[in-house]
Amino acid sequence: MTAAQEPGPAGTLGSTSIPAPRQAPVPGLRLHLPIPRQGWYELALDPAERTAMIAEQWAELKATEPALNRPAIAAAFADTLRTLANHYARRGSQLAAIGWAAASGRPPDCVLDVKLVEPLPAESARDEAEGLLGLLMLPSPDDASPRTVELVDLPAGAAVRLRLLGPGGRDASGRDLVCDIVQYWLPAPAAGATVLVSCSTSDLDAGDRIAAVVDALVTELTVQPRLSGS
Repeated sequence: MTAAQEPGPAGTLGSTSIPAPRQAPVPGLRLHLPIPRQGWYELALDPAERTAMIAEQWAELKATEPALNRPAIAAAFADTLRTLANHYARRGSQLAAIGWAAASGRPPDCVLDVKLVEPLPAESARDEAEGLLGLLMLPSPDDASPRTVELVDLPAGAAVRLRLLGPGGRDASGRDLVCDIVQYWLPAPAAGATVLVSCSTSDLDAGDRIAAVVDALVTELTVQPRLSGS
């Protein structure tokens, strides 16, 4: 089992005028996004919960893959989840998970990340979504493909969906990675924030499948307090 490099840049892209990430949670704002069960591992962003969550996920893995039940593999598994959880906690993520074929011996190749960014000045969530639509259409020099950007209506409110190929950091050998990235930008003006759901994978062959998973997950995204002006 190989320890992980960060699978990809589940963060903001493109123009510097795009809202910046918030580094602190919004008091009273509660987010929920379901995490897929098979092949996905939630990252315990709260250090107080990290040891217990890793132990629970390791118990589930070794129950289905008993050949992995060796101390060195257990240590590598725990170190991977601990390192990535600490990384995304420092980035201000509210929720994070990795897609990982842990029994393959390869590092994780997909990350799902939910964070808050600063809102645009707008009177309603739809006004802000339309403003984000224009900003996210602007290409970045780092883009490796044209952008697909659209305004969508989710159960949680008006949002902007962005998909493109973009920079994905470096792998363990130092090679630059390209990732297939899908993002949903959901304004939450009642909370003074925009919710950014981002998923990136370095497995380009799996991009369409993973994007379909994210498209399904965001239909179950909940934000409390409820969004105003949606």
